[in-house]
Amino acid sequence: MKNLTLSLDISTNATGWALFEGSDLVESGVLKHKSKSFFERGRFMAGELRTIQLRALQRYEGPFESIVVEKNSVMGPKFYIFDWVFDCPGIKIEEVE
Repeated sequence: MKNLTLSLDISTNATGWALFEGSDLVESGVLKHKSKSFFERGRFMAGELRTIQLRALQRYEGPFESIVVEKNSVMGPKFYIFDWVFDCPGIKIEEVE
């Protein structure tokens, strides 16, 4: 299994993402949605992140071992790390501090 980490930098207008295999950056991008509706933006982001996950499963033959989410400056400079355990048909996310 690959050591895959998805890193997210979430803001109100865009979300930057980076996929690492170990310490090597293998993919990155920015997700943007123009809708003012939080619901529509959330649905868009969920769909795009699902696509990134499926692409990683196909290309790297394994799920994310962890997801790192940077908290925005409004909430402070602290980082949260989430362990992502992929177990069909559901996903379990567990917070680690």
